[in-house]
Amino acid sequence: LLKSISLIVMKRPESTIIRDDLPIDSARVLITDNHLIDISSSLIRERISKGYTAKYLTPDAVIDYINKKELYRIGI
Repeated sequence: LLKSISLIVMKRPESTIIRDDLPIDSARVLITDNHLIDISSSLIRERISKGYTAKYLTPDAVIDYINKKELYRIGI
């Protein structure tokens, strides 16, 4: 896969684990620090199910899809 594409690895909140088999010294792999925001799909669905806004947590199209498919009922 790495012969065909470049890979950008974004760190997850509170995670320091980098896989040993990832060729991090490769010119085709970029590991980057980013602004970490602790937002989960469960949080978004929970907010929607309670009637709260999720406007700035995900695009409007995603909110519309969650409402249309009633995905806010999953896992709550």
